Amino acid sequence: MSNTNKTLRIYATEGKMILLGSISLLAMIATPVSAQQASADEAEADEFGTITVTARRRDETLDKVPASVSAFSTEQLAARSISTESDLQRAVPGLTIRESLSSNQLNYSLRGQSVDAYSSSSPGVLPYFNEFQVTTTSATSFIDLESVQVIKGPQGTLFGRNTTGGAVLYGTAKPTNDLSGFAKARIGNYDLREGELVLNLPLVTDRVLVRLAGSILRRDGFMYDDLNDVDLGRDSAQTGRISVLLRPSDRLENITMFQYNSTNGTNAGSPIFNVYPASVTAITYSPLGLGPGWPIYVAGNPGVDPAGLASFAAAQALRGPYRVSFNSDSEHRGRSKILTNTTTFEASDDITLKNIVGYSYGRSADSTDVDGTPYAIYSNGLDELHDRQVFSAKQWSEEFQLQGKAFDSRLEYIVGGYLGYEKKYFYIPTSFFDLRPLVPTVPGADKENVQISKNQGLFVHGSYGINDQLKFTAGFRYTWEQVRANHLPRSLYGQLGFAPNGIRETFSKPSWNVGLEYQANSDLLLYVTHRGSWRSGGFNTNSQLAPGSIAVGGALFLPETTKDIEAGLKYNGSLGNTPLRFNVAAYNQWVDNIQRAVYVNITTPIPLGPTALTANVPQAKITGIELEAEIRPASWLTLGANFAYTDARFNKNIVTLFGVTTAFGPFPDTPKTTGSIFAQISVPLAGDMGEMSFRGDFYSQSKFFYSSVNNTINPGSVLPGYSVANFRVNWNEISGSKVSAAFFVKNAFNKTYYTGGLALGSVLGLNTAIPGRPRMYGAEVSVNF
Repeated sequence: MSNTNKTLRIYATEGKMILLGSISLLAMIATPVSAQQASADEAEADEFGTITVTARRRDETLDKVPASVSAFSTEQLAARSISTESDLQRAVPGLTIRESLSSNQLNYSLRGQSVDAYSSSSPGVLPYFNEFQVTTTSATSFIDLESVQVIKGPQGTLFGRNTTGGAVLYGTAKPTNDLSGFAKARIGNYDLREGELVLNLPLVTDRVLVRLAGSILRRDGFMYDDLNDVDLGRDSAQTGRISVLLRPSDRLENITMFQYNSTNGTNAGSPIFNVYPASVTAITYSPLGLGPGWPIYVAGNPGVDPAGLASFAAAQALRGPYRVSFNSDSEHRGRSKILTNTTTFEASDDITLKNIVGYSYGRSADSTDVDGTPYAIYSNGLDELHDRQVFSAKQWSEEFQLQGKAFDSRLEYIVGGYLGYEKKYFYIPTSFFDLRPLVPTVPGADKENVQISKNQGLFVHGSYGINDQLKFTAGFRYTWEQVRANHLPRSLYGQLGFAPNGIRETFSKPSWNVGLEYQANSDLLLYVTHRGSWRSGGFNTNSQLAPGSIAVGGALFLPETTKDIEAGLKYNGSLGNTPLRFNVAAYNQWVDNIQRAVYVNITTPIPLGPTALTANVPQAKITGIELEAEIRPASWLTLGANFAYTDARFNKNIVTLFGVTTAFGPFPDTPKTTGSIFAQISVPLAGDMGEMSFRGDFYSQSKFFYSSVNNTINPGSVLPGYSVANFRVNWNEISGSKVSAAFFVKNAFNKTYYTGGLALGSVLGLNTAIPGRPRMYGAEVSVNF
């Protein structure tokens, strides 16, 4: 038996043991309790803090939601030092934040569902801002959030757009009736300077409330490009937000939020990770390939290794990923604005009308060295011949809901409709195999295109209490999506007149869910659910917009469909006299026509060079277990852990690309195991001096593949597993004042690890990988007023 198979069996056995052990433990806990004891339990305060979530589009406590959801309140985000997407990853079992070409090109991966860099596919996991689905162009601002919720599994009957992997919900803090606010300042290594200010203004008590929030961030880069003498990963960001709550009557409420964000700096790039020595690229950029012309090339390109590309790759591996030599700069400029408006009207005690309108626009302009070397093999963006790479996304949506109760409140239901519009623009100026001054440069095969999606959906969802303990849930949605794509004038295809009128297609499919939930006692919920959903098909806008799929040289890719079965339990009570919170979920998910990108070298009908194309892989299956647990053995000590085991594999993996069959696998962007443990100590100080808290987190994940074809045409696209430790010390309400201070350190032992990259082996004979953040630490002071 191979070591890989042994490892898989060990992981599977561990997962089954954990699940069976958990069920046995909680079956004993679930032994019927007396009515007096149940009432006492309900009256007792939640030892771990009550978390209200909106996973089912209504306010519920986290422990009563029959689905796998991870949620964090304002206080929990601060205690865990969660201020970026990568911080969120270590707190949510099974979530992977995948970076690609740079630190500003990232996506979410849950239960094997993701989206590849430069793919024309929509994400498998969708982010929402105040229940409005947004497409981001830069890293998210985490200022003044009320909560962050990560909902796992296929979604469609409750959220704005249907998706196959899950949803990440960011909720901004709402205005309140208090004249209050806070100011926070941070300093740290890499010359970190950060400030945040929040002011809450009740202009008319309970009727007109305003909340203002703003932040400024400055930080030097953590990578150094010795060829351009510049720090990479440098941040310079400003965010401003205003929220206005109007409550003309006790039954009518309207909340409007507008946020503007500006980011500047440099991209933390993706240096070369490995190279295929026998590839055309490795031979071309070597003394062997260019022969007598090699000294001329070396003299005209300072910084290149005179021994050639393979020698440079070996040297890069020895010096590590934080010192690089890129042949182009790595500038990043981003702008975004988001407007949301939510109106809620309580028509009666049993009927509520809700309307959600959202608008967003985001634009980023970047220049990036794609190959991660000083050789001008493949570059996107700025040089003397090219502008920056530009991506923009404009969206708006309108969603109307009727929420109600019937049959003595045994039935809770939502009926609604959704309209959405999204316009995505790409301009990718490219140059590849630049051999100046030996050979005059070849004009870049630029790509400029636009893709427009229009989405309409009707949905109904309800939960019916069969008795006081057992509920049945069902939901259905039908979605229509029209997709249109066009080449624009700066595209080489556009210049040559290919598909002058563009190409369009309409896709439509259902989404659904059915489930049972059983409230065994006041502490324990058991549930089982079955869901189905899909994500829209579309067109590969980086290629010619011809009919048919890429199997025959066309642009079309089909919708991805999925269904799953999930069973779980949630417990929030005690083990003896020790408070315990424990959630576990086990699932199987089946996916058909999986949308995955593959990098190919297009030479017909025109030479376009390396290009990412989305293909449909016939079938996959994902099996997994996720758990979260917290225990408080003493009033001053809290211990916790989370764990996810995810076995994602292609069942049918043969795809035809331009008439050539290719086998996909292993499954990408999905570590087999992820998990973390933490300990937190909170100690009140004598003499009204405040409270000290100490928290330590340890996160670990196994290796993962960042290409769908590692086993065939793109070997070497696997990143090693890693472990990092993070610590935070807080002194709250110093000497009885409203001032608090903290010291934090992330990646305390300065481990080198990788978070993604670009797998270009199939077209360039090399792969790049982007490193995670090195040790970062700082101090924080905040004051409430």
